[in-house]
Amino acid sequence: MAEEERSFKHLPLSGPGFIRVLYIEPLTEGAEEDSGIVCYIKEVALSDVSEIKYSALSYRWGNPSKKLPIRLSNLNITGPASDPSLFWVTENLNDALLQLRRNHYRLPGDDRNALWIDAICSYVDQY
Repeated sequence: MAEEERSFKHLPLSGPGFIRVLYIEPLTEGAEEDSGIVCYIKEVALSDVSEIKYSALSYRWGNPSKKLPIRLSNLNITGPASDPSLFWVTENLNDALLQLRRNHYRLPGDDRNALWIDAICSYVDQY
């Protein structure tokens, strides 16, 4: 681990016609089921949303003072993903992500775990 962990920084959205979706990285072979969550954030155009299958999850439940770290990375369409950085989520959201990963959450016809989670994807953007 690095001497000091970096906090995740959302890339600015391209404009008001865009959203972020989240992909849960599958558990690596040999890793413990409760090992840390790694996710990727990808920007998509609202005009393309009909092409992207995802589920929505709200985090507004549980104790907001109990936070756990996950690792997030910006998925760059034109190049590799950024190195994962820490992002703090509620304990309940962390548990939900662990359960989704444990159940190999998949959407029909999709090979990744596409989600829109307000606590992660709805970062306040300035245009």
